[in-house]
Amino acid sequence: MTAEIIQFERQRPFRSIPFAEIKPSTHAYLIKGILPARGTGFLVGASKAGKTFVAIDWALRIACGAATVMGRKAKQVGVVYIGAEDPGGVKARLEAWRRKWPRQSYTPFHLIEAAPNLLDEDSVQALQAEIDDIALTFQAEGHTLGLIVFDTLSRCIAGAEENSSERMSLAVQALDKVGRDSQALSLVVAHHGKDSTRGIRGWSGLDAASDATVTVERDEVTPELRRLTLSKVKNGADGDVVNFSLERQDIGLVDEDGEDIWSCIVRYEQAPSGPAPKTARRKALSPQAEIVLAELGKLIDRGICQDPPASADGVRPGTKAVRRADLSLESATSGLHYDGEAQNAYRQRFGRALNELQRAKRVRVEGDAIWPI
Repeated sequence: MTAEIIQFERQRPFRSIPFAEIKPSTHAYLIKGILPARGTGFLVGASKAGKTFVAIDWALRIACGAATVMGRKAKQVGVVYIGAEDPGGVKARLEAWRRKWPRQSYTPFHLIEAAPNLLDEDSVQALQAEIDDIALTFQAEGHTLGLIVFDTLSRCIAGAEENSSERMSLAVQALDKVGRDSQALSLVVAHHGKDSTRGIRGWSGLDAASDATVTVERDEVTPELRRLTLSKVKNGADGDVVNFSLERQDIGLVDEDGEDIWSCIVRYEQAPSGPAPKTARRKALSPQAEIVLAELGKLIDRGICQDPPASADGVRPGTKAVRRADLSLESATSGLHYDGEAQNAYRQRFGRALNELQRAKRVRVEGDAIWPI
């Protein structure tokens, strides 16, 4: 039997590429340097930061075939927008955008009002069937589906514990599968924790699973000023900041008192404002320190905390601290402790990570109490 026949008859799920034949590939995008054409991305921010306004603006500009978005090259694809959290509010914002930029030609954009349950296989299959039908509609009009927006993550996981690695990893798998089966990017609108520097709220694995993360923030001193930070750009440079504001737009309706109902549209700067000032950035931490810092935030979010010692000076009002033993235990179960490792070796690793966080001025330690700075 020849080698060719043997290779044909044997299934080969893993195929190697000889060194001489390995070639780099280009990376397709929806918005260059911001949103890749495939994978799972996150648009993250606090409540009222403007996440949904930005998600809708990106989705409509992409669906309408805008040459650029925020000064970056963009590609036209069909969009499915899942308005799971507030479909009524999404409709108002869509109408505001449509009135600001009227269109006569076909726009490959569909809205789904119901919230899927990413943790339920039947619900995901039903969602995929609807998306497949929409993709055929787009195809009949000469367009390809390329973007699926989930707004928001919390409404698409049926009240599951967001800190649960088991439950949230299932949600990530579902998001990846929907994007993969649809040959599209799954863009997830999500909340960050009380401290925006800790990334996406909930399970720490969400940040690792993201192919692109954009953070939406509202200025604390001047609330009308907002900014987008490219927190994570796979195969690209991160750190760029784009400032934006929300502009009032009537939507052609009046309420029961005869007063105009209005929404807002997004107004960007003419071009990205470049990297954030160096003073606004913090030195990258080791993976071990990142685990400890993430678990510190989770304990505080869950209420497993206490007031800092009364003897500690310079503590901001409202600051909460956790016990060293609680933080050590949570960090161990989240990957800081290795299977079969001696307890003393783990204590040393935890101590080194904690010392690194103190040197980086990310936490303060007083006796048994630890709190974020």
